[in-house]
Amino acid sequence: MKILLLVVAGIVSIIAVVSALFVADQWKQADEYNQWLTLTEDAESVMESFNLADVGYWNQNVETTIQKKSAWAKTGKLAYQGAVDLSLLVEDMNDVRLLPWHSNLEQARQDYIAHTEAWITEYEKKYEFSQSVQGLESWSYSRDTIDISTTFAVAERSAKKALPIIFAGDLEQRVQSEFLD
Repeated sequence: MKILLLVVAGIVSIIAVVSALFVADQWKQADEYNQWLTLTEDAESVMESFNLADVGYWNQNVETTIQKKSAWAKTGKLAYQGAVDLSLLVEDMNDVRLLPWHSNLEQARQDYIAHTEAWITEYEKKYEFSQSVQGLESWSYSRDTIDISTTFAVAERSAKKALPIIFAGDLEQRVQSEFLD
């Protein structure tokens, strides 16, 4: 009977330790996820600010070549700053320390960085184009939205997959809000 009680007590102890480790791991994963998600929200804010300002320039009465060049100059300045800001956020995302076995979160981070880098490439392209149009009389610009849209969809899937099981708090609602598009 004493042996049975010792075996049961041992099993209960093992279950308690494993449960405590699982809870601690989930707590840590939720903290890591929150740090990373806050940075992605900052990146989305940079992208949204650029898009609103850029649309604002082009919704003004832009008809003449001089007005178009002026709008492109403003777009170029915004694009340059957007690329710099996003590059710094990518560095910050890479600095978030993740436990090695949180592979879903690591994948979400890499996928979102790929999406952010697609925007950085777009901003760099707009900046370079804005500089080149200043010496031209006519031009056309085409945006490659396929890479941006594709990387966004991949980032959304992996962000949802990486959500912690417990201690998620508002993380799920924030992910839904960020990937609403």
